[in-house]
Amino acid sequence: QVTVLPAPRPTITYLGDMPFCVGDSLLLEAPQGYLSYAWNSGGNERPEWVYDAGEYWVTVTDSNGCPGVSDTITVTTYPVPEKPEIMRGGDVLHASSAAGWQWYRNGQPIPGATDRVYVMMETGTYTVEITDAHGCKAMSDPFDVTVLAVEALPAAVRGFDVYPNPSNGRLTLALSLHAPAMVHVAVSDVLGREIRTVAFSNVRELYE
Repeated sequence: QVTVLPAPRPTITYLGDMPFCVGDSLLLEAPQGYLSYAWNSGGNERPEWVYDAGEYWVTVTDSNGCPGVSDTITVTTYPVPEKPEIMRGGDVLHASSAAGWQWYRNGQPIPGATDRVYVMMETGTYTVEITDAHGCKAMSDPFDVTVLAVEALPAAVRGFDVYPNPSNGRLTLALSLHAPAMVHVAVSDVLGREIRTVAFSNVRELYE
């Protein structure tokens, strides 16, 4: 008498959202009751954390010593949101378009600063974290602000700083534009007297 035992055919389930955001994770689970588990991603436990998109399956051995392979589950992720940019107009910072925003100063979240624009009250290093329609997040590059009370700047200006503040008479002007352009800089004292004028051609980043 010959007895043929059926090969196990486990079904994979998952806990979490799919697709999920790059940088997050998803928990795959095989059914309980098998003697061993071997995931194609390298794990040997019944649950398996995955962090990347791809195809996953598990090979199991049941109590009779029979091996079996699960169906393949395809794990998908959302694309990484584009890194946001910060633009400055006067003392107001503007972020790229997104579904949500959180502003930071010196690495710490600013309470209530969850709009696309932020009115600065202090100098410091600012960043903004955006959230897209899928709930995925991206952080901007740091944006240094060393001077406030700046009048409205032209739309072509991405960043503007003058430092140190206070100064012993020597100042550094840091100017960043969205595209190369002719730049004319005039420096005046508190009485409105023009101290220096400088013109630059085809400038995008300026430190003078």
